[in-house]
Amino acid sequence: MKELKLIGKRITLRPLKSSDVKDIYLNIQNKKIAENILDMPWPYSIRDAQKFIKKMQKARQKKSDFAFGIESKTRKEVIGCIGLYKINFKHKNGELGYWLGPKYWNQGIMTEAGKLVLDFAFSKLKLHRVWGGAFSNNLASQKVLKNLGFKKEGVFRQAFWHFDCWRDGIHYGLLSKEFLKK
Repeated sequence: MKELKLIGKRITLRPLKSSDVKDIYLNIQNKKIAENILDMPWPYSIRDAQKFIKKMQKARQKKSDFAFGIESKTRKEVIGCIGLYKINFKHKNGELGYWLGPKYWNQGIMTEAGKLVLDFAFSKLKLHRVWGGAFSNNLASQKVLKNLGFKKEGVFRQAFWHFDCWRDGIHYGLLSKEFLKK
C-alpha cells in the first residue's frame, strides 16, 4: 500500500511525499480553494502543507485515510490531492475529498482522478458506499460528484460556519454496484 500508484491517462495518483510540500503550498494559494474546504486553514502556509502531508502519511499507515497526490504526467508535479477519508471497514464506507490547483480547473482532471480512486475503493478496499459533500455554492465540485455517478442525498442547511458565514452542505452518495455497473 505504501507504494500504491493509480495510473490514469493524464495523471498518476500516488502517496504524498515530503518533497510535495512546495507543490501543495503553491497550488493552494487561491483563496477559493480554502473557501470550499471546511478544514483548510487560510492563509495557507508551507507549515500547513508539511502538517497535512505528515497527517496523511500517518493515516495511511492506520488505513483510516488514503490521500493521493495528483501528479501531472507531463509536468511531474503534484497539482492537487484526492483521497478516501474516514474509512470505516466495519460499515464498508468512506468519504471522497479533493482539491485541485486553479490552473487545472475545468479540464476533467478531477473526474479522471475520482474514477481511479473509486475503482480503488470498490475493487481493492471492497467498500460498499462512498459519500462526498460540497458547499451549496461550489457548483464545480457538485458537477464532479454527479459526473462520477453520485446521487444527491440531502442538504444540510446552514450546517457549517465557514469564512464568517453559515454554509449549506450538499451530501452525495455512491454505492459500489452503481459504480461498477458503469
